[in-house]
Amino acid sequence: MVNDAYADVLKLVNSNDSAAITCDEIPAFLFFCGLLIWLDLQSSVSIGQPPRLSQLHDQVSDRFPDLFRLQNIIGCESWALRLIGRIANIQEWKVAQGMAGKMDATELRKKSEQIRNDLDQGLERVGKELQNTSNLSNCSSLETTQIFALAAMTYLHITISGPQNDLGEIQASVHNTIHALKQLKDADQLKVLPWPLYLTGCMAIGADRGYILQLFGTLHILYSGACARDRYSKMLKQYWTAREMQPDRDMWKTDFGRPLFI
Repeated sequence: MVNDAYADVLKLVNSNDSAAITCDEIPAFLFFCGLLIWLDLQSSVSIGQPPRLSQLHDQVSDRFPDLFRLQNIIGCESWALRLIGRIANIQEWKVAQGMAGKMDATELRKKSEQIRNDLDQGLERVGKELQNTSNLSNCSSLETTQIFALAAMTYLHITISGPQNDLGEIQASVHNTIHALKQLKDADQLKVLPWPLYLTGCMAIGADRGYILQLFGTLHILYSGACARDRYSKMLKQYWTAREMQPDRDMWKTDFGRPLFI
């Protein structure tokens, strides 16, 4: 049924029939396409599989280049979300390699280095634009994109090396993300940030944990009852406790260890 619905959406996107989507319907159509793409990306990270709607993302972007902007729907630019999807691809590839009893370290390094370079370049551009913009709307989108990209860097390190809280690269990435969170100009932006908040929280240590819990508390107060957002705080505490009790066990693969965003 899901595949049928997906096929129908692709037909609409690729249709040359001007009556397939009327001008009045295009904004609503693109809005819901954006939501589907975003939910697909979140679920891909949760279940450890590549995004299923990458083709839809590419084709909608190509068909409506001037109208389809994910930053106008969820606040984050498309490039950062695409890179998160590519990291999920590496995750699946790595799992498949392990199940086959082999691991091509050179190929893993090659795949990860390209994504790391793309993240670095994107973050450098966003940082420069943040310094030069005075438009509040543009600033909010740039800040959100920056936080997603920084969390994606943490996700990349986890995918390559495992969820090792004491790994220098992971802690550096966690600190960078928290620094960016502290620069947010509008608390309303937190409503689209449970993904980076939870992922960063899982890898946080010391005082950083308290700060992440504080942000989830703020989120719960602002959006009380919305999607039971306080569950993330409970899940984080469970994850931290389990890690302390069984430090050698890969908690990332448990139900509360891997980021559950659905």
